[in-house]
Amino acid sequence: GGQILQESLRLRVLGADEAWIILTAQTDLSGFMGKKPCDPRNSSLEDLKAAWETDWPTVLEKHQAWYEPQYQSMTLSFTDSHTKDLSKKTTKELLLASIEAEAPLPALTALYVQYARYLLICSSQKDGFPANLQGIWSDEILTPWNGDWHLNAQQMIYWLAEKGNLPDCHIPYLKLTEELVKPGEKTARAYYGARGWLVHTCTNPWGFTSPCEDASWGSTTGSPVWQCHHLWEHYLYHPDPEYLAWAYPIMKGAMLFYLDNMVEDENGQLITSPSSSPENWYLDEENELCALTEGPAYDRELVTTLTDACIQAGKILKTDLAFTRKLQKIRPRLAPVKIGSDGRIMEWKKEYREPYPYHRHLSHLWGVFPGSLISKEQTPEYGAAAEKSLERRGMTTAGWAIAYRGCLWARLRDGEKALSCFQAALKYATAYNLMNLAYHCDETLINPPGLDLDHCRYPFQIDGNQGNAMSILLMLLDDEVEFSDDGTMVIHLFLLPALPKALSSGSVRGLRAKGDLRIDMDWEDGKVTSLSIKGAEGRQIILH
Repeated sequence: GGQILQESLRLRVLGADEAWIILTAQTDLSGFMGKKPCDPRNSSLEDLKAAWETDWPTVLEKHQAWYEPQYQSMTLSFTDSHTKDLSKKTTKELLLASIEAEAPLPALTALYVQYARYLLICSSQKDGFPANLQGIWSDEILTPWNGDWHLNAQQMIYWLAEKGNLPDCHIPYLKLTEELVKPGEKTARAYYGARGWLVHTCTNPWGFTSPCEDASWGSTTGSPVWQCHHLWEHYLYHPDPEYLAWAYPIMKGAMLFYLDNMVEDENGQLITSPSSSPENWYLDEENELCALTEGPAYDRELVTTLTDACIQAGKILKTDLAFTRKLQKIRPRLAPVKIGSDGRIMEWKKEYREPYPYHRHLSHLWGVFPGSLISKEQTPEYGAAAEKSLERRGMTTAGWAIAYRGCLWARLRDGEKALSCFQAALKYATAYNLMNLAYHCDETLINPPGLDLDHCRYPFQIDGNQGNAMSILLMLLDDEVEFSDDGTMVIHLFLLPALPKALSSGSVRGLRAKGDLRIDMDWEDGKVTSLSIKGAEGRQIILH
């Protein structure tokens, strides 16, 4: 109904009860990640015509048919005996009820995980670009963070992909890493005179690999390990030798850069220099605010992890044994992480004073998660130090950083604190449609004021959704891999390792574990009542 009036550069809709607006867009960008050249105007018009000739019910039906096969690969539910008629509540009502109750409703918690999976499905498919910080959703002309890919903590966008049984959604991010090798080789030579390849904190569809924006964080050299960690994790979840033969040269190239970039410290141990603990600052001996440093815990954890992965990959492939032996000799010389006099993980080489005690970033805890160098079971002393470090940083900060804290607490086996982080995310950094908001607060205050959900205009930031969902899955299942001398993969499965009381009963189907395992599990009152492990044939599995 109604009518459409054209007024200058505007269209005005009068007297209508419904309006359907179709917007199409294309780019002539080509070459990167196999993007084919096109005529953007004609391509946009073709898309417009196809959309115009399809009615809305058909669009919805096609969309559901498209995403549901991946979406249904995992189901999750929590028993909720305290709230009735949840199916009749809107998402906004569920969110506000959780905030008022000061605890996430179990039904909302399960919905949130599936919502995060849906977002990843829609914004990261095999033949396309990987999701950026807005996924594919942005209501701005100038997209926050320039619509680029941040290659530090913000790549938590893909933490959910493997365990959430969406491995195909991970592929675009793995392909992105491959695309960065050639431009990254130029950057490694030009900036550092080093072999191998390097990308700094930011990249984009033009293959940008140079330092970006601000030297305090944009010059960090840790990003190649973040990228290679995804390559290695994908192999651990899907142990395919053919895939590893593709990924290994990329990992080796990153390792070559670090071998050339590291220097000996006063103890003869190898450290990176110059570096930083992005995006944090410290006060030096002269009370000056500083970011650049040498040998931070962040880099020690990163380089050690990459070294171990390259050694193990080399053993599996048996095609580059000379390089494998070289890394085995260097491994004992890598500077270890230190514990400070206050019992915390030392973020920097020295015990500097901290101007931002509740800083959003947790770079020095990378070895806890997404890495696995530090754990309660294998390294209890470092696990306790990580707990103290995490407690000191507080719960409330940027939206994505709350999610990171939740993952860390879950990995450290404290489900109540992990769930408290999720509750903080709902309260401080979640819109009524469940999109995570890029909420930042005063990092000198342990209890900063919150935001007004009805009037805030913080941009959507998809990594918080994925990180929060991952923290919930880590409450239900964690997994570690070790390799025997003959190369056999031994998989340790930790069932309900950080289960909070609020989620004490539930069911999951299709939860994915390393070794290409699929887990179906039910639990009541915090105890597993049924367990099915698919793909276990020929696998060596240890249950915890």
